[in-house]
Amino acid sequence: MNVPEASLQAVKEVLPGMSGPTVMKVESSRHSEESFLAVHAVVDADLIFSIVNKLRNVGARDVLVVPIERIMPEVG
Repeated sequence: MNVPEASLQAVKEVLPGMSGPTVMKVESSRHSEESFLAVHAVVDADLIFSIVNKLRNVGARDVLVVPIERIMPEVG
């Protein structure tokens, strides 16, 4: 999803995630008046629709939902 930089903290509060979201700067002239971040997170399938609605309410857009094939367990 893309998130205005000013909304990042609110988005992080909505996301349950596993270890927290991955956040990257979006380089785009399309949103040149506002700085955007791409935010990736793992969300339980049972929560996805309620979470997406909450994310939109705090400013997220361009939300992409993809299935996870496998999560590798931590070693050690």
